[in-house]
Amino acid sequence: GIWCLTESGKVIEMVVGCIKECTTDVYGVHISNYVKIPEGDRIQSITKYDKTKSHFVIITKNSLGKKVPLTEFKNIFETGIIATRVRDGDAIVSAKFANNDDCVIVTTRNNLCSQIIVEDFPDSLRPAYGNTILKLKEGDTVFSMELTSIAGEEIPDNIGILTVATDGQGKITKLADYPVYKRPCVGYLTMQLNKGQKVAF
Repeated sequence: GIWCLTESGKVIEMVVGCIKECTTDVYGVHISNYVKIPEGDRIQSITKYDKTKSHFVIITKNSLGKKVPLTEFKNIFETGIIATRVRDGDAIVSAKFANNDDCVIVTTRNNLCSQIIVEDFPDSLRPAYGNTILKLKEGDTVFSMELTSIAGEEIPDNIGILTVATDGQGKITKLADYPVYKRPCVGYLTMQLNKGQKVAF
């Protein structure tokens, strides 16, 4: 199945088999035809359920992160179940299934990237807020979180991070070049940006 995480911090489970297959030349079907989204809420992140993982890791644009044991999600209601609380002015960026020995790669709009071991995220109950993961400078926000099961010196040279700026400038950097940080951290400059540009991808 697929877990949909909403703006308000709810997880709604969706069965992949119920999604209608379409060709490339037709419009898609609105997701509300497949899951019951609470009124006034919207989907912020979608991730495939992975039963081999032990935790659900969540991060927000203001760099509040947490990991919730999957045992906390035994009974997901049709209209969803709360996965995290979200402060006013903040928003969900991404969520991933992970084990404690996995790493997440967190990137900000202003070009900072951090590799953090999932074990360093605090274990939290579903109704709790997250804790600070990155020390963001004024005006910066988190926009991406990716998962890797390879950490530290074990990373092969052929595994890298693709970074693209808003002006189309891009580069690939070896994942091994990124240090593994303890939270809360500042991060590592991931590429040189032209004036006024930000990281887009």
